[in-house]
Amino acid sequence: MSKFLIQIKRNNGQSLIELIIVMSMIALLGGVLLGLVSTGGSAYQKVSSTQDLQREARLALSYVTVKVRQNDVQGGIPLSPLNKIRILKVSPATGYWDIYVEGANLVEEDDTDANPATPGNKSVIAENVGFTARQATFNGSKQIIFTITYGSGKTLNETITLRSDNP
Repeated sequence: MSKFLIQIKRNNGQSLIELIIVMSMIALLGGVLLGLVSTGGSAYQKVSSTQDLQREARLALSYVTVKVRQNDVQGGIPLSPLNKIRILKVSPATGYWDIYVEGANLVEEDDTDANPATPGNKSVIAENVGFTARQATFNGSKQIIFTITYGSGKTLNETITLRSDNP
């Protein structure tokens, strides 16, 4: 009988050690898997938020470009030194659209009475973007260069040649 008890004690001891080893291996494997999943998730969120910012910046730049091209008339797009674009409305031919940055948003203001002192209806074109507009001349052609800044200093540029102000 003593051999039987010794054998039981030996089996229990080996099982306990084996159980502890297996549990620690599972915990180690679980920790590695958790680290991989969390790294993948945070990388996905970072890429997704960067893509959202870039998409919004591209949409804003496209919107401003289309607005300028649709209303490109002689002297109809003067730039102010404060990065404010004033676009003369072609259709209907009353008033202006003012495009500028207010706070951290790119805003369009519909100024129907053409009086800069009277506020018009404002709508946000894009949130959390910077905007600059400057005039340039290239080979005798007047151009407007738009720059949208988004995210952590990334920029998008668009150069528009004004057809109406060029010979």
